[in-house]
Amino acid sequence: MQANVERITIQGSAQLPASAGATPTNIAVLGPMPQDGAWTITGSITAVDTAAVPSGRSARSAVVFYPQFEGVSIAGVATRLDSYGSAVATPPMACQPQDRGLAGFGFVVPNPVDLVTVGTNSVQLQVTGPGAGVELTWAYDLVLSKTTLISP
Repeated sequence: MQANVERITIQGSAQLPASAGATPTNIAVLGPMPQDGAWTITGSITAVDTAAVPSGRSARSAVVFYPQFEGVSIAGVATRLDSYGSAVATPPMACQPQDRGLAGFGFVVPNPVDLVTVGTNSVQLQVTGPGAGVELTWAYDLVLSKTTLISP
């Protein structure tokens, strides 16, 4: 069996209003995944508060997440293999600062960045804000690497 390898850069941003609170929100479609094969999504996802900088503070709060999502596709159905997820605490996704934004935002889920399946063979980037009253802009710079198996 042979394989075709493809690398796609996906960049963008989405502003979530303060009213979104801690509701999971899909902000980008990533895919389609290979019909049969494997895939990874790596890169960086940044959350920045967009409210006015409070007096006495010299900077905005920001946190950067470094996901390493992975999965396989069989007969056009994408399945994640990584153990991240907004409800999963281990392993926590790498981030900077290492407090996961608790000081700046107070995220209530251990991994506020997740992937959800769309249809059968695509995934969406999903983010969860820290709660009511915090307006965030999410920016993503990701690489989707697809390995498609090809029958001779």
